[in-house]
Amino acid sequence: MKNIDKYDLRTALVAYDGEMTERSKHGIEGLPFEDWVEEDVDTTAKLIAEKKREEEAEKKAVEEEKEAIRKGMEELKKFYKDAGWEKAEAALDKIYALDPDYEVYENYASACNVFHSGAWSVMCDDFAGVYDFYCYLKRDAYDRNINTPSDWLAYMKEDIPEAIEAWLKDADTIIAELTATKGGAK
Repeated sequence: MKNIDKYDLRTALVAYDGEMTERSKHGIEGLPFEDWVEEDVDTTAKLIAEKKREEEAEKKAVEEEKEAIRKGMEELKKFYKDAGWEKAEAALDKIYALDPDYEVYENYASACNVFHSGAWSVMCDDFAGVYDFYCYLKRDAYDRNINTPSDWLAYMKEDIPEAIEAWLKDADTIIAELTATKGGAK
């Protein structure tokens, strides 16, 4: 049955206003009265039910994605440690002990490649930071094709052993220079 068949004009206007308010509450676009009267009487209820199903499916997908990221963090921590993260971090600590103002990240891409915010967040068990980084990659880093947690995991493992190795070589040079100048950078 269509709305035009169910209502007289006065009750139709009230019903139309109520349904458009309900649609708006659920983020469903409204429509002109002339179109609404031609709809089936249960159209708004069906649209709202479908919207709720979509929202629940999205919510479930996000929770599954977050769980995959949490599991991925544990895998990454082990991978980073096996690749030499602790040595890399110890070298960074030594540099800052020798010269707290040394511009490591400004001068050495190798440091940036190892100690970027995504990696730090993983190593610090900062799920919010990791998830934000994942969402950034998924949303804004189109050239990387990060669409799923498994894409993110592969990306986060990419080149880390090589980056740590490069950083350790650079760190040895920096430490030698700082030691030779008694902690004062050239």
